[in-house]
Amino acid sequence: MQVVASGLGSQICSPVFDLKDTLHIVSTGTGEIFRIFDKKSQSFAVGGAPSCVRFNNEGEMYLGDFNHHAILLQQEEEITPLIRDYEGRSFKGPHSCCFDRLGSLYFTDSGPVGETGLRDPRGSVFCVSPDGQLLQPLMLDTLACPTGIALSPDDSTLYVCELMQNRILRAVQRPTGVFHFSVFHQFSGGMGPMAVAVQPTTGNLYVANYDFAGTHSSAVGYVTVLTPQGEQLERIQMGAPEVTGLAFSREQPNMLYITEASTNTVYRWECH
Repeated sequence: MQVVASGLGSQICSPVFDLKDTLHIVSTGTGEIFRIFDKKSQSFAVGGAPSCVRFNNEGEMYLGDFNHHAILLQQEEEITPLIRDYEGRSFKGPHSCCFDRLGSLYFTDSGPVGETGLRDPRGSVFCVSPDGQLLQPLMLDTLACPTGIALSPDDSTLYVCELMQNRILRAVQRPTGVFHFSVFHQFSGGMGPMAVAVQPTTGNLYVANYDFAGTHSSAVGYVTVLTPQGEQLERIQMGAPEVTGLAFSREQPNMLYITEASTNTVYRWECH
């Protein structure tokens, strides 16, 4: 385990690589995006409370934001709201998002941790068509804090972290456009899965098992490796428990980058 960067902003999460394989990190606490390259970092302010950042196939930057309760789009140094509501109802706050190869955008809507939970499971999963004209709920107001989201390498399977249920859900399309959800893997211990990334060549899932720093239940954090069939292969131990994000390098798909929020540190792990 190697340290890539430390002391970045506060409440860091959502690592992602752009089309040039430059690593970006979200700082929800300071409203910044950090670019990391050549062991250096640069930041730029986006305002609000950004929760995730992703790049589409054309390299445009999309952000989820808790304060704006919206998906935002950056174009020519300007950031504008792209999607604010569903049928007139404001989002709670998009947590994580991902794109498929055709350009469809998938995102979880949960608000900050604690806003939707076991007693009030009102989290959702949405899909936006490539042209931006159709917003489709895949799961509406039924999930206990949906967080991370990722697609299998062939885009056939969607994986969703349900934090407060401590599990990963799987959705498959049968037929195209109709999603069927099931429980893919149930964890025990800790709070739950905060993020998921799929290794591009093996299809294995890497899951960020999150817990609050300072709790007696967990002094360390873990990244759990699952097969595409949901079987556990490995647990990678972290030095602190607030594991918030995972991303694979585009140019080196065996290199996993991990964010940990209690120390605001970015790590790199070479997958076997």
